Amino acid sequence: MATYEITFKNDEIDFNLLKEQFDYEHIREINPKKEGVFFKVKNRLEKINPNEIKWIQANDIYSIIRTNNARYLVSHTLKSLEEKLSDTDFLRVHRSYIVQLKQIRAIEDGQVLIGEDYIPIGQTHKETLFNRLDFM
Repeated sequence: MATYEITFKNDEIDFNLLKEQFDYEHIREINPKKEGVFFKVKNRLEKINPNEIKWIQANDIYSIIRTNNARYLVSHTLKSLEEKLSDTDFLRVHRSYIVQLKQIRAIEDGQVLIGEDYIPIGQTHKETLFNRLDFM
Protein backbone atom coordinates (compact mmCIF):
# COMPACT_ATOMS: atom_id res chain seq x y z
CA MET A 1 0.00 0.00 0.00
CA ALA A 2 1.48 3.35 -1.01
CA THR A 3 1.37 6.29 1.36
CA TYR A 4 1.05 9.89 0.18
CA GLU A 5 1.65 13.10 2.04
CA ILE A 6 -0.51 15.91 0.73
CA THR A 7 0.36 19.54 1.34
CA PHE A 8 -2.09 22.30 0.49
CA LYS A 9 -1.09 25.89 -0.18
CA ASN A 10 -4.49 27.27 0.70
CA ASP A 11 -7.71 26.13 2.32
CA GLU A 12 -9.48 25.49 -0.98
CA ILE A 13 -9.44 21.74 -1.52
CA ASP A 14 -11.01 19.94 -4.44
CA PHE A 15 -12.24 16.76 -2.72
CA ASN A 16 -13.44 15.29 -6.02
CA LEU A 17 -9.89 15.52 -7.34
CA LEU A 18 -8.65 13.79 -4.18
CA LYS A 19 -11.18 11.01 -4.63
CA GLU A 20 -10.05 10.44 -8.21
CA GLN A 21 -6.31 10.47 -7.52
CA PHE A 22 -5.99 8.89 -4.08
CA ASP A 23 -7.59 6.18 -2.03
CA TYR A 24 -9.16 7.63 1.17
CA GLU A 25 -7.18 5.23 3.36
CA HIS A 26 -3.90 6.78 2.22
CA ILE A 27 -4.92 10.26 3.28
CA ARG A 28 -5.87 9.43 6.86
CA GLU A 29 -2.52 8.74 8.52
CA ILE A 30 -2.55 10.50 11.87
CA ASN A 31 0.40 12.67 12.85
CA PRO A 32 -0.21 15.08 15.73
CA LYS A 33 2.60 17.36 14.55
CA LYS A 34 0.62 18.24 11.44
CA GLU A 35 -1.91 21.02 11.33
CA GLY A 36 -4.79 18.76 10.41
CA VAL A 37 -5.79 15.25 9.47
CA PHE A 38 -8.61 14.32 7.14
CA PHE A 39 -11.36 12.05 8.47
CA LYS A 40 -14.32 10.77 6.52
CA VAL A 41 -17.37 12.47 8.05
CA LYS A 42 -20.59 11.48 6.28
CA ASN A 43 -19.94 12.12 2.59
CA ARG A 44 -16.95 14.46 2.88
CA LEU A 45 -13.42 14.62 4.23
CA GLU A 46 -13.19 16.87 7.29
CA LYS A 47 -9.90 18.38 8.45
CA ILE A 48 -9.39 17.98 12.20
CA ASN A 49 -6.34 19.16 14.14
CA PRO A 50 -5.15 16.19 16.26
CA ASN A 51 -3.94 18.57 18.99
CA GLU A 52 -7.54 19.72 19.49
CA ILE A 53 -8.92 16.21 19.99
CA LYS A 54 -9.99 15.67 23.61
CA TRP A 55 -11.34 12.14 23.38
CA ILE A 56 -12.74 9.59 20.97
CA GLN A 57 -15.72 7.37 21.79
CA ALA A 58 -16.81 4.15 20.08
CA ASN A 59 -20.23 4.29 18.47
CA ASP A 60 -20.86 0.92 16.79
CA ILE A 61 -18.83 0.90 13.53
CA TYR A 62 -18.29 4.66 13.83
CA SER A 63 -16.49 6.83 16.36
CA ILE A 64 -17.25 10.19 17.88
CA ILE A 65 -14.31 12.58 17.96
CA ARG A 66 -14.67 15.36 20.54
CA THR A 67 -12.55 18.44 19.94
CA ASN A 68 -12.37 21.76 21.75
CA ASN A 69 -15.15 23.14 19.53
CA ALA A 70 -17.16 20.29 18.02
CA ARG A 71 -18.12 16.62 17.84
CA TYR A 72 -17.61 14.59 14.69
CA LEU A 73 -19.15 11.24 13.82
CA VAL A 74 -16.43 9.60 11.71
CA SER A 75 -16.49 6.47 9.58
CA HIS A 76 -13.77 4.68 11.55
CA THR A 77 -13.94 2.10 14.29
CA LEU A 78 -12.27 2.85 17.60
CA LYS A 79 -9.88 -0.04 16.97
CA SER A 80 -8.68 1.42 13.65
CA LEU A 81 -8.18 4.84 15.24
CA GLU A 82 -6.31 3.27 18.15
CA GLU A 83 -3.91 1.57 15.74
CA LYS A 84 -3.23 4.81 13.87
CA LEU A 85 -2.76 6.76 17.11
CA SER A 86 -0.64 4.18 18.94
CA ASP A 87 2.65 6.14 18.71
CA THR A 88 1.19 9.45 19.86
CA ASP A 89 -0.16 11.05 23.05
CA PHE A 90 -3.45 9.20 22.66
CA LEU A 91 -4.26 6.16 24.79
CA ARG A 92 -7.15 3.78 25.09
CA VAL A 93 -8.45 4.02 28.66
CA HIS A 94 -11.67 2.04 28.28
CA ARG A 95 -13.17 -0.36 25.75
CA SER A 96 -15.18 2.59 24.41
CA TYR A 97 -12.74 5.51 24.80
CA ILE A 98 -9.40 6.86 23.63
CA VAL A 99 -8.16 10.06 25.28
CA GLN A 100 -5.41 12.54 24.55
CA LEU A 101 -3.12 12.38 27.57
CA LYS A 102 -2.32 16.12 27.40
CA GLN A 103 -6.03 16.89 27.88
CA ILE A 104 -6.40 15.03 31.22
CA ARG A 105 -7.07 17.50 34.04
CA ALA A 106 -7.65 15.04 36.89
CA ILE A 107 -8.22 11.40 37.78
CA GLU A 108 -10.81 10.45 40.39
CA ASP A 109 -12.99 7.48 41.24
CA GLY A 110 -11.88 5.42 38.25
CA GLN A 111 -12.48 8.25 35.76
CA VAL A 112 -10.36 10.82 33.95
CA LEU A 113 -11.58 14.40 33.76
CA ILE A 114 -11.09 16.03 30.37
CA GLY A 115 -12.60 19.49 30.17
CA GLU A 116 -15.96 18.98 31.85
CA ASP A 117 -16.31 15.37 30.67
CA TYR A 118 -15.71 12.34 32.88
CA ILE A 119 -14.35 9.37 30.93
CA PRO A 120 -14.35 5.93 32.64
CA ILE A 121 -11.09 4.01 33.08
CA GLY A 122 -11.41 0.29 32.33
CA GLN A 123 -9.66 -2.17 34.66
CA THR A 124 -7.66 -3.66 31.78
CA HIS A 125 -6.37 -0.21 30.77
CA LYS A 126 -5.64 1.26 34.21
CA GLU A 127 -2.03 0.04 34.54
CA THR A 128 -1.09 1.22 31.04
CA LEU A 129 -2.60 4.64 31.74
CA PHE A 130 -0.71 5.07 35.01
CA ASN A 131 2.54 3.98 33.35
CA ARG A 132 2.16 6.69 30.70
CA LEU A 133 1.42 9.51 33.16
CA ASP A 134 4.02 11.40 35.21
CA PHE A 135 3.40 11.34 38.96
CA MET A 136 5.06 13.31 41.77
